[in-house]
Amino acid sequence: QAYSARRRSRLLRVTTHPLVDLAVPCLHRRLMESMFDECLKECRHLAGEASEQLKQLQEASEVDRKGLSAAVVNLLRQADDNLQTLQQEARSAPASQRQKLAQEEKTLRDELRAISKELEQVRRDLLLGKDEGGKTDKLFIGKDERGRMTNVTDSLSKGNARLKEANKMALEAETVGVEALQELRRQREVMCRVKDNTADLGANLQSSDATLKSLEAPTCVTM
Repeated sequence: QAYSARRRSRLLRVTTHPLVDLAVPCLHRRLMESMFDECLKECRHLAGEASEQLKQLQEASEVDRKGLSAAVVNLLRQADDNLQTLQQEARSAPASQRQKLAQEEKTLRDELRAISKELEQVRRDLLLGKDEGGKTDKLFIGKDERGRMTNVTDSLSKGNARLKEANKMALEAETVGVEALQELRRQREVMCRVKDNTADLGANLQSSDATLKSLEAPTCVTM
């Protein structure tokens, strides 16, 4: 127990040492740089593979073109996912590193965008169609533009949700209106039947009254 207490005391002194406080931000910065470099390396590797597949696409037979076009798009999408991670890490990096990381992200984004444009040109040359294998027009955009697109998408989603709700309410109102018209028609038919029955009853009463009067009248006998 005495040994454990001494060990805890030494650990406490070490973890509260000023050098440790200075080392934590340094370690965090190095960790961020390492993660960024690893993601950057992976993204460049994907860009290289996409370039190689694009070269094969230019020389491929007509049968293989569609599959190779889709493969290039798939690699570019993976690269775009990594690019978004780079943008997030650059944005959350320490201020001293932020500009450097953002510039590296922009350089890589320009390289990937150039590959995407080359793919579009090859598609046109090979008459594959603009969207053969998948679209690339929304890939490799800056974080500000991506944020605006996200806001626009959210606004459209909210607008669609409100439109669906309005259509639902209109359908419910239409249903209620139809049911109300059907109920009014039913009540009108009931009233018409009551009116007809009342008229028949009046006619029957008049006939009965006439019959009673004829019975009550004195009978004249001629001798």
